[in-house]
Amino acid sequence: MSKRTRYAILLAGFLFFITISPLVVLYVRGIVFDFTTRQFVKTGILAVVSEPKAVVVLLDDKQARTGSGDVKFLRPGPYMVTLQKSGYQNWSKKLFINPGEVTWVNAMNNKVYLLFENPQQKTVAENVSDFYSNESSLVYILGKTLIMSPLGKAEESQNYVLPKTANTIVASPNGKSFVFTEHPTKTAVHAMVFNSETRTITDISGMFSTQPRFEFSTTGQLYAQENNTLYLIETALGKKNPVLSGIKAFSFQKNNLYYIQENSQGVELLYTSLPVSEGQTLVAGLPSFSTGEIIISFERQAFLLLDKTLYKVSSTLEKMGDNVSAWNFNKDESTLTFFHGGELNYYNPFNNSIAFVSRTSQSLTSVTTNINVNYSFYIRDNKATALDLDTRDHQNEYILYSGANLQKFIVNKNATRGFVLDGGVLKEIKIR
Repeated sequence: MSKRTRYAILLAGFLFFITISPLVVLYVRGIVFDFTTRQFVKTGILAVVSEPKAVVVLLDDKQARTGSGDVKFLRPGPYMVTLQKSGYQNWSKKLFINPGEVTWVNAMNNKVYLLFENPQQKTVAENVSDFYSNESSLVYILGKTLIMSPLGKAEESQNYVLPKTANTIVASPNGKSFVFTEHPTKTAVHAMVFNSETRTITDISGMFSTQPRFEFSTTGQLYAQENNTLYLIETALGKKNPVLSGIKAFSFQKNNLYYIQENSQGVELLYTSLPVSEGQTLVAGLPSFSTGEIIISFERQAFLLLDKTLYKVSSTLEKMGDNVSAWNFNKDESTLTFFHGGELNYYNPFNNSIAFVSRTSQSLTSVTTNINVNYSFYIRDNKATALDLDTRDHQNEYILYSGANLQKFIVNKNATRGFVLDGGVLKEIKIR
């Protein structure tokens, strides 16, 4: 090779280096040349985190990567993002990639939870009138028979005979004590207390002349409201001790009792620590109502549902919705879900605001929202349904179970398991 040739090669290499190196630096910085616009543009990143992790990520129907992770150097613009995994429902949404920014597939908690395409169903029992479930056990009643079953250990179920029929379960916060009642009432009151630790059933029906409303305090004490009087129930002694009069609604949070009382000053919302002492007024001048509920979050934010009108309590009452036909308070997340006038909303405790979920002309029941997994769950048209909360584009809606006469649908804390009561048939479904 001659000296001239060597110099030519070195010169060509030098020219190539000074031409390409700026492009490499720009690319590393996320800047590429767009031949369509003939301009340099700054790229963006799509961050994909999913459960399960082993998903296929498609952008505009073309595979971009396998598994959770970042899709880098994307030119700005809209992309149809699809997550796929065999055995699971597809998740898809049109997302806009902004220059120099990271776009998360789930903008709320940075993770997409995929749900099973065909959730497994298992019939638990038939002729069930009501059921209760927590993270460790399932409790249900069949007329005068009570069944307690550890989750995943049906062979260890225990049966108990109730002295009267029942169709409604009220559970204590720790899921160890229960009250079984029958609604609507006939001519006689049906009320029985069950202690799962001592395995004793106590019939307290004779304490009442009308069917009371029961609730356990956070310490496990049983209270009952009958004819506007609040009683503390001493089950072992067979006694009811009057605590407060003029009571129209009550609820507990931590070691506090919240109650609405009609007195000489009008109708007020008050609270007191337990054991009951003189109450302190939170809001006075409440509107007159026939039926009411008090909802208290862990942050001691109070909500009132008075004759189907939902209020948030601050220094005054702030109306949140009229004609509320279904509601649920998720105690694990302090999330209040309510359906009113064809609109499903939930109160987000993290930013103290009402979030819109969906509109529908059909009625919804068994509504609840789990913001940890980014879904609302409900019954619509006899279908147990999950709807994702991300409203940036169309919301992914999944039918988890189709029934004939769906009466109740609940989902556990991590949304891995659900139970449905369909025409008296209790079934367990695996969601994800």
